[in-house]
Amino acid sequence: LACQYVAIVTPYLAGFVDRVALELEGENTCIFMSFGGEERLRSFVLICDMVVDVIFWLDIVFSFHLARWIISAEGRLHHQLIQDLPTIRSMYLRGNFAVDLLGQIPLQYADCIGNSAGLKLLRICRMVKMLRLYRVDRFIQSLYFKYPKRLYIVTAFQLALYMFLFAHLMCCVWFAVGYGDPNGWIALDSALTENITGPNPDWFYPWVSSFYYAVSTMTTIGYGDI
Repeated sequence: LACQYVAIVTPYLAGFVDRVALELEGENTCIFMSFGGEERLRSFVLICDMVVDVIFWLDIVFSFHLARWIISAEGRLHHQLIQDLPTIRSMYLRGNFAVDLLGQIPLQYADCIGNSAGLKLLRICRMVKMLRLYRVDRFIQSLYFKYPKRLYIVTAFQLALYMFLFAHLMCCVWFAVGYGDPNGWIALDSALTENITGPNPDWFYPWVSSFYYAVSTMTTIGYGDI
């Protein structure tokens, strides 16, 4: 669930929320300032971010102590359970520890130090958290191992999942590129502009429009009215 949250919410925040924050020069966009206020969504995201960070910190700690299965090439290929703590820690340090630690850097709170554009730009660097998603592939591989007779179902699930995640990532990039451009696609869509301006912006319609473009591009079925 934590990986699903990172895969969906992190690109959305970087492409939509953080991109809009870059245009608010001189305004305090620190997410802690809105906690408990009228912007309930930002408060909810703040809580979820902290919970997910705690989960991944615990995962780092547990990875130094939990036994792991490896594929041994001694004789015939077979799975071997590693239970020796020094070996487990050495494998983790030489493996995914650097990626996990890099994904824990709280760059999304950089603008709480100041209101400069450079600090706000660091919020977009929250995308390094996407490095954690190697666990998704590990999960898919475990499904192949657990359900060898359901190969086509697992493959179809893997394809659908990867296509959705890539389309979602592409739609967030598409919005970030178009936002702030007076001649961009967002400025030319009056309905979209009305949704994202004002004291209570609605971010669902912009996401749907961007996602539609991403899917249309990936499947080459045409862009319709965009």
